[in-house]
Amino acid sequence: MFKSVCIFSIAFVLIYFSGCQKDTSPIFATPAWLNEFIEDICNDPDYYRAVITRYEWKSNHYYDVYVPNRDCIPSPCEVYDQSGQLIFWDTVLAVDYVNNRKNGFVVWRWKDNK
Repeated sequence: MFKSVCIFSIAFVLIYFSGCQKDTSPIFATPAWLNEFIEDICNDPDYYRAVITRYEWKSNHYYDVYVPNRDCIPSPCEVYDQSGQLIFWDTVLAVDYVNNRKNGFVVWRWKDNK
């Protein structure tokens, strides 16, 4: 009986862990321009409760700045490309971005956001 339980347990563990996948979340360094931007806005009341999220869209990284007290829904309030340029786009591209961005990762949030 004990031998059967051991064999079953070992088989279960092997099957269970063979189905696990390594976490492939990208580890990245925050760009220098973004560190400077965060330093500038961290005490600015215009950015109160802001959240900065990095997304992938069309094989590039973009940084959304969402500020709850601004009227910018459903689009992000501000979007910056990888080099720190503020993006100005037409409605069609904005809708495509919102609908097709992926792998969102919160980079920074206002200090009292929970």
